[in-house]
Amino acid sequence: MSFIDALFTSISGVCVTGLSVQDISTNLTLVGQIILMLLIQVGGLGIMSISSVIFLLLGKKICK
Repeated sequence: MSFIDALFTSISGVCVTGLSVQDISTNLTLVGQIILMLLIQVGGLGIMSISSVIFLLLGKKICK
């Protein structure tokens, strides 16, 4: 996998779009797949954190 493909895949993982230009299961090792999975989790936590802050700033309740 070239550097630009790896960069695109990692940025796509953090942005939680899941796009990849190559097959992840054949081109990444187990360690690479785990790192990509962690990047996806970090991106998901970022989305939840930002949305929670927006709700708090607007004075809205997040749950019932």
